[in-house]
Amino acid sequence: MRFIIFLILLCGCADSDSKRILYPDQIGDTIFDAELDDPNFQFCNAEQVLHKRNLIKYQNGTKGLEKDIRKKYIAKQEFQAFSGYIIVRFAINCNNQIGRLRLEILDNNFKSTSAPDGLETHIRDSFSSLNAWQHPVYKDQDYDGYSFYTLKFTNGKLELI
Repeated sequence: MRFIIFLILLCGCADSDSKRILYPDQIGDTIFDAELDDPNFQFCNAEQVLHKRNLIKYQNGTKGLEKDIRKKYIAKQEFQAFSGYIIVRFAINCNNQIGRLRLEILDNNFKSTSAPDGLETHIRDSFSSLNAWQHPVYKDQDYDGYSFYTLKFTNGKLELI
């Protein structure tokens, strides 16, 4: 009898993996992509990357970031067709370098969409060139970390960071 109960439990446990729900768009570790990522960007300790967005700082805070992004953003004619949001996810290593940038493009109803040619590259390049990041420090230890910012556009004009 114990053997039968053991078999039932064993089969039930093995079956639970096949019922696991996968969330392909979940935020987690950003895997290196040779087509998108700079191979020179390295985590200082890939085993301990913090997911504490509020610990990554920018020189002069969010206002400093907004000022620097607005300086870099050039509202081109072809961008005027875009209204919506661009979520920029990225990593900062313990050397204050940015990498592993990923963009998600949403319309005003927060549904996935595409951006005009060149806008994604322009935003990615603008964020990549920022050099006033301050890596996370937690309990007096330096870490790598992940963060994100949401940019709002109306008719190609950058409205809000």
